[in-house]
Amino acid sequence: MPVFKISFLAAGIAALPLLGACSSAPSETQQERTAMVEARKGEQVNNVCFAGQIDSFSTINDRAVVVRTGVRDRYLLETASCFGLGNALSLQIENRGGCLTRGDYIVAYDSAFGNDGTGLKPSRCLITSIHEWKDEEEMAAQ
Repeated sequence: MPVFKISFLAAGIAALPLLGACSSAPSETQQERTAMVEARKGEQVNNVCFAGQIDSFSTINDRAVVVRTGVRDRYLLETASCFGLGNALSLQIENRGGCLTRGDYIVAYDSAFGNDGTGLKPSRCLITSIHEWKDEEEMAAQ
């Protein structure tokens, strides 16, 4: 089973535009945040064949994360409710082949370096759907 790990340190600078778009302002309600996610959610895709080329990520909440696989390629990975995903500092992708599909897993670590030796198990999150993620330029063009 191929396993790929993404560290927050490598992803931090590249993810700043995503973090700004997904950050929760004090006056933002859960309903407004849900509306923002739905507006940026693109077409559902069956798989993403990037073979470990994820170079950054941004968590949205405990059910969703956006991963970047290239300069402009971003995907929203939705999961079953997954405690700890919203605060993840690094991710590991567990997939059954060369492509990420529904039914694969995201492992969310609260350490930038993966398993930090505290004995606490990371959250293992089942991917329930994959969608293209619209960037700000695409949103402005609509």
